[in-house]
Amino acid sequence: MSLPLYFLLRLTLSSFRYSEVRRAILINLPLNEDTLDVVIARARDVDAVTRKLVFTGLQTRLGHPRQFSIALREDVVKAGLGDREPAVRAACGKMLGVWYDMSLADSQNAEQGDWTGDDAGIMKGLCQFLGFFDVVGPNIAVAADAVASLLTTRPSLVESFIFNGKRDLSNTPSRRLTCLPEQYWTKLTPESSALARIFVEHCVANNKEQALESSALPDVTRFALMLQDSYNNLLGKLEEAELLGNDEDDAREEEIAQREMILGELLMMALKLDYGDEIGRRKVFTVVSK
Repeated sequence: MSLPLYFLLRLTLSSFRYSEVRRAILINLPLNEDTLDVVIARARDVDAVTRKLVFTGLQTRLGHPRQFSIALREDVVKAGLGDREPAVRAACGKMLGVWYDMSLADSQNAEQGDWTGDDAGIMKGLCQFLGFFDVVGPNIAVAADAVASLLTTRPSLVESFIFNGKRDLSNTPSRRLTCLPEQYWTKLTPESSALARIFVEHCVANNKEQALESSALPDVTRFALMLQDSYNNLLGKLEEAELLGNDEDDAREEEIAQREMILGELLMMALKLDYGDEIGRRKVFTVVSK
């Protein structure tokens, strides 16, 4: 699309006096890389029906959210979930549901990672969904709101969370099921750490203690050790960067940012844990107060 035509389209959508005309243009305007940001700009239109049509169109006519940039994804989700009209928020929630279905399909087609759980791939799909946003950047709140919206509109997702690994029947003559609880936590990523924190906050805020209990979260003592390991990993990377001096390395800086983010997510989780275990509480306090 030429630059004059682009600005003419923006001017057309913003200057029509009658909302019906803007709606008709939105319904019939093809969605592609030239028109997406123009359409998304209407997510802040003064007319509520027009705003709703933006999310309806993105839900039904957009091939994949990766067709547009992370900044545009974050912008449209922030506008939709923060809208004052319930109908617009609901339309945005349905759009996010379609995005999640796509991310679930993507995760099933991807190569197996280090962690495999008994959640039917739902948590991997949600981690893939978080990949639509810049979780390491300043807009982590937008990603968290998007996942929280999914957990609200699809309650069955909450019941599917389980942080155990696959049940292991090997070397168990009694055929008693054993679990491998370390698998999720040994190689945390920004997405998986954010997902765990969002899940815990959602359950606490909505009084879903049963879902928290069945998810097999680590006990508080184990969580304290995880905090210590995360801090040590970050400290080691910072010391390595200091030894190398001013030698800028984008990969190293990105890894430091990711480790800082993971530690921050674990610390926010720590605020929501049940500290009925006095030994665990003291251990967490000792780690955090260092």
